[in-house]
Amino acid sequence: MSFEITALLKLIFRCFITGLIFLSVEAYSAPFVYEKIARNVNLDPDILYSIALVESGHTYNNQYGPWPWTLNIRDKAYFYSSRIEAYYALMDELDNGNRSVAIGPMQIYWRWNSDYFESPWESLDPYKNIEVGSMVLMYFLKKKSTMIEAIGAYYSPNKKDQADKYVTRVLEKMDYLKGL
Repeated sequence: MSFEITALLKLIFRCFITGLIFLSVEAYSAPFVYEKIARNVNLDPDILYSIALVESGHTYNNQYGPWPWTLNIRDKAYFYSSRIEAYYALMDELDNGNRSVAIGPMQIYWRWNSDYFESPWESLDPYKNIEVGSMVLMYFLKKKSTMIEAIGAYYSPNKKDQADKYVTRVLEKMDYLKGL
């Protein structure tokens, strides 16, 4: 069985189990902001939230979650303590000609996606960043034939082996969140 079919079956199973678990008081659901943004583009909020966890997951005050002021610079993640601190680091990179910086909870690459934002400062607005992440994922869903392929393309549109590994990581986060 191909990777895409296996991953798709796992996703369908997770969505089915999620539907059953959702009836429980102890059920997990994505934070409201992810749910609101995902629903606007007809996307499963748990997929969006799981992508954010893979992209910028960080432990702070003994709580794990997507970190809003994360930058990935030259393949290294930096978790800043504030939006302004991240902004100064981002501007330093951009001023020095490095446009290959991934920004925020959804790790939106400035080089490819700066047109979605009015400014670098706006790219560090967590709500706007998540909104753009949902648009990027939906863009890839239109280009690809399945959500699994779109999730992989979100990370690596041209390298299938990297995309497949990324899909596995996102699905593992969904399993973790659902307690599977």
